[in-house]
Amino acid sequence: MRTAGLSLNIDGRTRDKLEAVGFVDVSEAIIQLPINPWSSQKRLKELGEWFHDCLSQAVHSMSMAALTRIEQWSKDDVLRLVEDAREEARRLSIHAYCKL
Repeated sequence: MRTAGLSLNIDGRTRDKLEAVGFVDVSEAIIQLPINPWSSQKRLKELGEWFHDCLSQAVHSMSMAALTRIEQWSKDDVLRLVEDAREEARRLSIHAYCKL
């Protein structure tokens, strides 16, 4: 995505942009969201299940256009990467978070 001039990082200017167009009393919080249901805490486990479902479905669409059009990967190579990413994200031994 950097090659295309885009970023998947949190935009630190979101609050300023919302206030610039008239929103007031804007509050924000960045949370750490488990990428799968590895947590022993009930709420984090549930959030991990939901996020994992979304991530598993989104990884294909987030990867295909960028990697085939910008990075010139073959469709088969992207599909292999997508499946590998899904497999890794399913591993409960990986205690990872995504910032949201």
